[in-house]
Order: sequence, then C-alpha cells, then structure tokens
Amino acid sequence: MPLNKLAATKRDLCLAQFDFDAVADMMKKVGWEWVPVDGVPNRDELYSAAHSLLNDAHEAYESSRGLDWQSDGIVSSGGLRATYDGNDFFLAFVFEESDSYTFEETEEEVVKITTESKES
Repeated sequence: MPLNKLAATKRDLCLAQFDFDAVADMMKKVGWEWVPVDGVPNRDELYSAAHSLLNDAHEAYESSRGLDWQSDGIVSSGGLRATYDGNDFFLAFVFEESDSYTFEETEEEVVKITTESKES
C-alpha cells in the first residue's frame, strides 16, 4: 500500500532528522559489515535501507488493519529498526538490546546470572 502524502512527509522528516553519518562512523569503528554491500555501509546505503524499512513498517501496520490483530509496524535489518504506529515514524540504530520477555529461567538462576554479571 503506497503512503499517502502526509505519511510520506512524516517518513521524509524522520529520515531528515536521523544522523546517518554518525551511524556510518560507528559501524566503521566497530567493523559492522553488511553482506549486501560487501563491507561497512556508507551514508547513502544506510539512507536507502532506512527508507525501505520505514516503508515496510508502514506496510506491516496498514496491511494488518481490520484483522483480529494489529501489527505494531516494526521491522529491522542490519541494526536499523523502523517503526510506524499508525501516526508517526520512528527510526533507530540498535547496537545492543536486551529484554526479559523470552527469559525462561527460574528466579534463583536469574539472581545468579545478575550477580555474576555485576561481578565481572
């Protein structure tokens, strides 16, 4: 589903505010390579990927309208995460992330893991 004029404008504003140069510099420093570009992506390659991901996030959200469930409109690839919530676009570069959602350990194991983590 193509973006309407307002959504396209918001997507473009999101892209304009994102610091692609800083992301490219960080990726170069840590040697974060992308297979499609056979190396560390440059600013233009990051921009192009982000543009596509924002469009995909919009599509994921809109294509689930009217279904029994509503997509959260989040897609990611190569460290970039694009989100569309039905009104606004969000773009992030995620270097490290963690959650407890998929953590299936017992309480004792959690305490042991967190204690060991703090000690190192």
